[in-house]
Amino acid sequence: MLAERVQNLVKDALIKGEEFNIAISGGSTPRILFEYIAGHYEDPGIWEKVNFYWVDERCVPPDHPESNYRTAHEALLRYLSNDHDQIHRIRGEDDPHDEAGRYSELIEMLRTYGHVHSEHVGDDMAIEQDKKLSDRQIHERDLEWIGQSDKVVAEVSVPSLGVGYEIAYAIRLGKPVLCLYDENSEYRLSAMISGSDDIKVRRYNSLGEARSILDKFMEGIR
Repeated sequence: MLAERVQNLVKDALIKGEEFNIAISGGSTPRILFEYIAGHYEDPGIWEKVNFYWVDERCVPPDHPESNYRTAHEALLRYLSNDHDQIHRIRGEDDPHDEAGRYSELIEMLRTYGHVHSEHVGDDMAIEQDKKLSDRQIHERDLEWIGQSDKVVAEVSVPSLGVGYEIAYAIRLGKPVLCLYDENSEYRLSAMISGSDDIKVRRYNSLGEARSILDKFMEGIR
């Protein structure tokens, strides 16, 4: 049974003294799973080292009926004793265009050093084109881009499983990796990023500060 499997994985991590991460999707499946766990496993102590992330969210506040966070909270999270910084929800109430605008400005900065493979992430038209590709096509294309890159820059202020995967792949290829983290982010930077000797992590408070960091990292590229 899936619920029992999840419980066992969490317990194994606890025994080893490790943190355990759960990425929650939308839809009804997580609710069914969490309601079952809440009703059948009265052992909240095992969740103390569990981080909860969301892979998608609707553009609504956390108390909205369509919020994926609200679904998880009502079904399970409210019964647990986890600290607030272990609940990494997507802020659906924020203006998505503001975040897209900030990301686009970072892309414009990167363009001054050379070609940016992933610039499509800040382009609405390119994002629409991506929807025509299969998951496999996107996966293979993005890994090929990493292989073609001289250096890899990742913005890690918002948790992303995909970005983490790409960073690990870049390290495997021996690529220099810079992770930019906005000090104003409500999310805690993962120890898997900040604790790695293979990654340069730099924190910034403004786009001007990010520019100075990029200038240093990109020396010799232009």
